[in-house]
Amino acid sequence: KRINFGGKVLTNPKFVSVFYGQYWNGKKGKADAAYLNDFGNYLVKSQHLKVWEQYGVKSASYLGSSFVRGNNERVIDEDDIQRTVWNEIRTKGVNQPDGETVYTVYLPPGAELRASDGTSSYDGMGGYHGSFLNGNDVPVYYAAITYSQGTNGVPFSPKSLDNITIATSHEWAEAATDSDVNRDTLGWYDKRFGEVGDIPINIGLPSKEVWGRLDGFAIQKEWSNKDKKAELVPGKK
Repeated sequence: KRINFGGKVLTNPKFVSVFYGQYWNGKKGKADAAYLNDFGNYLVKSQHLKVWEQYGVKSASYLGSSFVRGNNERVIDEDDIQRTVWNEIRTKGVNQPDGETVYTVYLPPGAELRASDGTSSYDGMGGYHGSFLNGNDVPVYYAAITYSQGTNGVPFSPKSLDNITIATSHEWAEAATDSDVNRDTLGWYDKRFGEVGDIPINIGLPSKEVWGRLDGFAIQKEWSNKDKKAELVPGKK
């Protein structure tokens, strides 16, 4: 049963991207980052947000990005993600936390993403989201996204950027509708199938039916409580 357990929903989420590693400073990396910035600007104004609105999200905005040099680690875990986000906040490289901002760390090609439970991007994980408290007890929301390529990440599409935007739309929807999944009370959550982005995958839809395109961008379908199906836009398949 898809219910709200009473946890926080971000009513006006703001998204910030953090491009981690030296890859993003090269020619191809800069082009990829520009594409992902374009995607962020597009998604928050798209018809896809009407699915999120069913869960209490009123509007969303994209606040841009920053670049973090990193140390070219091949394995990046959740502590690394939280530390990277906090360092960017501390040095004022990004928008300061206000309880509505989600900081999204994009990994470079070849980097393995690991979750706190040991799950790896080589186990088919495209990303995850979570939260922690800053020194003033303000929640800091974050997401981490694998550069899906080959056996690293989720190969919905032959194109890495498609897989990255699919994972981003998945994690942003869940960060907004089940913000404190790793730390506090659950928000919108299905005890059998998971969060709104997990449900289309966990009910067994073929991978080609889990995502689609809006104006050329690859976006994951999220579960619609109203229409009882996975949708890119309410009322459409």
